Amino acid sequence: MAVLNIHTRLDDFLMVDQINLINDKNISGSNTFLNAPFSFCLESLVQMCALHVRYTLNFEKHVFLLKINRCAINTEHTFSGRYALHAELMHRSSQAFSYTAAALRDEIQIMDGSFIIAAREYDKNFMKKNISPHYKKVFSCLLNTTRTN
Repeated sequence: MAVLNIHTRLDDFLMVDQINLINDKNISGSNTFLNAPFSFCLESLVQMCALHVRYTLNFEKHVFLLKINRCAINTEHTFSGRYALHAELMHRSSQAFSYTAAALRDEIQIMDGSFIIAAREYDKNFMKKNISPHYKKVFSCLLNTTRTN
């Protein structure tokens, strides 16, 4: 099996700066970019969806992006500045969660998409004792707007 190495040149891979609203169907927050490629904004939207699934499942399952159904991007846009991020849960089962999400800059929609996030039991590769506490801490910090490693 080939090994895929991803080099983002980032200190960490958390691409959400804060969560300012969360309920059973929605999550909203923000992130700040500095001349970032569109893929960073896309990753931020997916991370918002995944954080919502983790919250919904009380951090009891491993979650990951299963599919990008649709993604529309303003290709003439340079991703710099603070962006509002919003995701809405459209449908769910016990293992799959369908979202629509959007990124806005100065109240203008720059990117939107439809994503499926999957959830599964933790296992030996994704161990609950390591991952669940990490995301609980990340989530708590994002609600309090405090970033930690």
